[in-house]
Amino acid sequence: MAGRGDHILSGWSNFWVIWSGQFVSMFGSGLTTFSLAFWAFHETDRASYIALITFSKFATTAIASPFAGILADRFDRKILILLGNLGLMLLSAIMCALSIVNHLSYEVVIGILALSGLCDAVQLISFDSIVSLIAPSRKHFSKVNAMISLANKAPQVVAPLVASLLLGSVGLSLILMVDSGTFLFCIITLLLASVPQKLESRHKLQLLNELKFPLNYIYSNAGLRRIQIISISINFLVGFAGSGSILPALVLVYTHNNAGILARVVSIGGCGAIIGGIVIGAWGGPRKKVHGILIGVLVSSLCGRFLVGVGHTQFTWILGVFVIQMMIPLINSSDQAIWQAKVPQEIQGKVFSARIIAGDISYPLGILVSGFLADHFFTPSMAQQGTYLVSIFGWIVGHGPGAGLSLMYVISAILGGGVAIWGYLSGAVRGIEQSEPTVSRGVQALK
Repeated sequence: MAGRGDHILSGWSNFWVIWSGQFVSMFGSGLTTFSLAFWAFHETDRASYIALITFSKFATTAIASPFAGILADRFDRKILILLGNLGLMLLSAIMCALSIVNHLSYEVVIGILALSGLCDAVQLISFDSIVSLIAPSRKHFSKVNAMISLANKAPQVVAPLVASLLLGSVGLSLILMVDSGTFLFCIITLLLASVPQKLESRHKLQLLNELKFPLNYIYSNAGLRRIQIISISINFLVGFAGSGSILPALVLVYTHNNAGILARVVSIGGCGAIIGGIVIGAWGGPRKKVHGILIGVLVSSLCGRFLVGVGHTQFTWILGVFVIQMMIPLINSSDQAIWQAKVPQEIQGKVFSARIIAGDISYPLGILVSGFLADHFFTPSMAQQGTYLVSIFGWIVGHGPGAGLSLMYVISAILGGGVAIWGYLSGAVRGIEQSEPTVSRGVQALK
């Protein structure tokens, strides 16, 4: 059944309207993310505070995801996306108001971001579930996913540069005000767009079974199960050493709190995501999507992450981040295409929510572990010559302020490469696209 609003927009024009709203809202979020990270490190001089800010949002998103998936399969997904964005707009407006009156504390930011994670869960799960509905056809899954990845990543190029300028001129309050406005724009585009109604699932389950069903569905398929293990592992490593945890601290330590250099590293490096998204959008990715996942992980780990770790200059950081970001559209679009092709539309909400909580809970866990180990183990252990870690890794990353953070990137690079190699050694992963799971197979997993 067609959704409301089909008389207004349809086809690619409908997709581009939805895409534009996503792009603008991600730009606003990018401004806030960069600004809060700089604000936290500038106020505390500790990597763990950046990590806790990121953790507070992603942890609640992951925990709420299975319940959001149930909502996405039971209610109008367009309404859920609208409600999620409305909540995000209001929370951003509250932070803005508190900042204006100088009552925005670190504890308040963590609490508000935790609440925003709940709204994110509702709108992200619902949005993921409509992608296969708004795509013109199944053959366009990779291109559509690449363009959505582009909408999520392209703002990383512009937002940090704009944020670094605004922080020095107008401050955090105006940035938060702009963020609220971008969510309003996203809401308007969704009101104009058409979102086809989901297929009604023939399998009505009780709440407990609805929570168990997607996990059993994934577990019953060896290929999906191992793809999920790869996702969990990589997400943990991205949280352990990434832009949401130690990258801002690493750059700020080596550059003596230079927000401009940090903005250039994140922005110019983020161009890799734009180029990668454009390439995948035009090319569609490899015929066997599993190659896109594993090759992308291998290159981003051994070329990108390793370079960020061993390089101590603006150029090497930019180049390393560029490689990492360029692989993201390839990895994400290939991974999403496999799940969209393997999971029937009528249960995608439940299964995608389980996939997100299983994969994305590892990201905030990686961030939490990263912040603690950075401040209490790696940084002090690599601060001066004569320590055990310096005697082993000093020839790679040196010693002194920042060396411990660099070592964390090197470790994540080696482990990420190992995960990709394990994937290629698994027959279930290599052959995942040769089988077609069905709803009945997933239901049998409950018995």
